[in-house]
Order: sequence, then C-alpha cells, then structure tokens
Amino acid sequence: SWTLGLYAAQFLIGLPLLAIMPRAIQKFSWQRIRELVGLTRGPKWSDLGRALTTFVVYFAISLVVQSIIAQLIPAFNPDQVQDVGFNNIVQPFGIVLAFLALVVIAPFGEELIFRGYIFGSIRPLIGYIAASIVTSAFFGLVHGQWNVGIDVFVLSLGLCYLRQKTDTIWAGIMLRSEEHTS
Repeated sequence: SWTLGLYAAQFLIGLPLLAIMPRAIQKFSWQRIRELVGLTRGPKWSDLGRALTTFVVYFAISLVVQSIIAQLIPAFNPDQVQDVGFNNIVQPFGIVLAFLALVVIAPFGEELIFRGYIFGSIRPLIGYIAASIVTSAFFGLVHGQWNVGIDVFVLSLGLCYLRQKTDTIWAGIMLRSEEHTS
C-alpha cells in the first residue's frame, strides 16, 4: 500500500536528516544529536503514566475545540475519517504491516522529526510556548484534512509538553502508539 511506503519513506528520510542537519550547523557529535532529538535515555514506566494522562487531557480538549469549530463553521465535519490506506486489508501479513506502520513506524518517525528535531531545534531559539505552537501548527498542516489537522495540533501541544517535561520523545511515542490502538 502507498501509505506504508509513505510512512517508511518518512522514517528513512527523516533519520538521515537528523544526522546531516546538525553537522551542517555545528561540530558533529552523536551526543548532541541524541540530546537535540530527545534520545538521551531509554523509555521509563513513568513515561507511560505521563502518556496516558496526557492522552486523556488531549482527547477532552480536542473534543471541545472541534465542537466549538463545528458550531462556528457549519461546513466543518469533525467526524470525517482520515483515509490512511489500510481500510481493505484482510490478509494477516497486511494487518501486520498496517500495525507496524501505524503503531510503530509513524509514532517513532514523527516524534523523532517533529518533537525531536524540529521542536528540539527551535525551542532554544524562540522558547517553549512558541516552539510548541510552531511545531504543532506544522504537524497539523502536514496531515492534510482540517479535522485531522486540528486534532493533531491539539495532540502535538500535549506531545510538546511531554517532550519539555521528560526531555525525551519516549512518552510521546507511547502516547502516539496508544492513540492508534484505541
């Protein structure tokens, strides 16, 4: 499916960029890259607790925001489903590939790029709040649909909070994996 290819390409393109871009800006250092993208330590159980709490808060806020927008803009459909390209899969191998793409590759790749590299790069320059808004707006825009963009904008604000609080992307990856399995 083209969607699996898109997720894989996102991951495979994003990972080398994380190594190339910092080198162009400053002296190459794997430790500095790990710090920049939030991979200085492994996941902890406390990350899971923070992820679950943030998921509940994000979900409630997203419902409120989308309800308000639906009231203000009658053409806005908050219930429109995003087509991720895995709707007609019935074969076990296809189900496994869809699971890997949505629950493993997308959360890791997108967190590495958005809350890792982008947020990690601009936060020292413009501060936490502005970096959260810029990163979240960009994350919402790349998702294409208005309802999905608004939902993931709110989600990204929570993910930026997790990144700021834990200084890693692990809680965000856990939240994103939970989001796709619920």
